[in-house]
Amino acid sequence: MEVHRYAIPPPMDSQQCIKILPPDNKHAQIRRCGCNTSLQDLEQSRRLSAELEGQTAEENIMKRIILLRVCKNSHRAKLEQSETLGRLIKEYKSKLPKPETTKLQLIQKGETLFERFEPSRRGSSVLDILKQAINPIQDLWGPLYIFSWPRQPGFLKIGYAKKSAGERVDNWQLCHPEATLVYEVEVPFPERMETLVHAELAGRRYRLREGCSRCAAKHQEWFAITLDEAQGVISAWSEVAASQLYTKDRTLSLEWSRIIRTLPQVTAFALSQQLGKYPFSNTSRIGHVSGQPRTASSPGTPNQREHLVASPSPFLQPQKDTRIDEIVAKLDHVLTFKR
Repeated sequence: MEVHRYAIPPPMDSQQCIKILPPDNKHAQIRRCGCNTSLQDLEQSRRLSAELEGQTAEENIMKRIILLRVCKNSHRAKLEQSETLGRLIKEYKSKLPKPETTKLQLIQKGETLFERFEPSRRGSSVLDILKQAINPIQDLWGPLYIFSWPRQPGFLKIGYAKKSAGERVDNWQLCHPEATLVYEVEVPFPERMETLVHAELAGRRYRLREGCSRCAAKHQEWFAITLDEAQGVISAWSEVAASQLYTKDRTLSLEWSRIIRTLPQVTAFALSQQLGKYPFSNTSRIGHVSGQPRTASSPGTPNQREHLVASPSPFLQPQKDTRIDEIVAKLDHVLTFKR
């Protein structure tokens, strides 16, 4: 069916662009654009089309389907920037069959899409992970992020991104339509920080009850937690990480190793409480809270970020600062006396 010179609902029978061209000197009849979309775009649009079945009409999904079915040569960019796209989505929505029971309705009835997930790996406690040397291939600097999903309120996705948090969430929207970035912060060694956050929140961890309709994975990085709580844990880890938690050779610093031995429980908050007790350098908070990804003009250049992690500080020179040794010795004495 032609709507505003596009085939809507988008046909999935071939890679051919859905743009309808008017008659011209060479063609007496209207016709489809002769260019093709990629096979990958066609497959992705088919998966998203299946996602629409049995649900309320998700406009974000329909927008993606339409754009994936338009060729990149000239029509996709023009359509994405025009008012026609909104009209096509409206027409698409009107032509979808009305579902009897939607996933959103199931959620409103109290049926969750998630189930508890407990990783079975040994040595996965916060303390175990802290002591492990960081793999040389891990990024020196990058963002941790949180996104929410309206279909499952009360749960948040926590992860790290190789590039930008905004781009990562855009990718996740293929599996979790309407996913919204609610928090991001840039930290040293983001992959390690993500692992530490996940370990600390392990008791609240969930995964999809059924495999994702797009990729079949169960997506295991969901947590039953409020935004304030999740943000607090991540912020504390980011502050600790910026205080020379790991040395240049990516191992836990000697000073932090000594401090950790004095703590009854190792958590992000417990570690952050130590920042005001000892002469750590470069412990000012980094990162920002935003619904938008950090831009190139935002504070913090790569060199500045690397400086926070790699440059030595007076606190990293044990032979010049014996205060930690004295504190540890006193604590050992008190503990020995109490025994």
